Amino acid sequence: MTGIFRKDVFVLRKQLILIVLSVIGFVVLSLLICGSFRYGNLVKLPEKDYADAFSSLTMLFGPLAAVLAELSLCTAFNGTISSDRKNGWYAFTSSLPVKKSSIALAKLFECVASAVLAAVVGVSATVGCYLIAGRTLSFSDILVPLLVVGIVLFVYMLPLFYVFRGKDTASFFVIVVLFVAINAVFAVIMISSDNGIGFAESADKLISKLPLICLALLAVDIVTFFVSWRISTSLLRKCDK
Repeated sequence: MTGIFRKDVFVLRKQLILIVLSVIGFVVLSLLICGSFRYGNLVKLPEKDYADAFSSLTMLFGPLAAVLAELSLCTAFNGTISSDRKNGWYAFTSSLPVKKSSIALAKLFECVASAVLAAVVGVSATVGCYLIAGRTLSFSDILVPLLVVGIVLFVYMLPLFYVFRGKDTASFFVIVVLFVAINAVFAVIMISSDNGIGFAESADKLISKLPLICLALLAVDIVTFFVSWRISTSLLRKCDK
């Protein structure tokens, strides 16, 4: 399994370097913008505009950094599934002492490793933005990027890249599933807030339940990991037929 991971990293080395540079650039830009609320030109904004922009940006930059990192890494690693198939690598492994279950497990661990790195990026960006902007950081603020990472991980662990042989097709369905999931969350908030009248109150209630939501999502991700492992192994075995 370690050898498969090293192979994928070697194949994607140039793409991974670009992803790292892009994420670093986004985080640095986020810190500069948040710092401008305290030391730069954004201090001169009218009080109401300042408060709205301050709250929105400092809250969003961390989750956005996590999503950027995770989407880029997971798409890159899952892209090797279709490229390996096109290159006949799966057929080649039939002559080697490598189990299909080990290959599927390695691909899933690549998604998990991407999620862990994205979580570190998201939490670090959140803490950095809040500290540099001089805003008080709460435990819920740290959980927001973790929640986003968990949702994206769930979608990328689905065996879509095995079911759809083309990378572009699989990526398209991943985006569709993520879009539906995000809109479902907003729909639940809107419904529970009397058609949007009490949106802020509903959002506050949701934030207060973030620890439970994150634990539930973690359980869902663990179950999805093992279910997807079994399905992916079965689909990989069909590659030889």
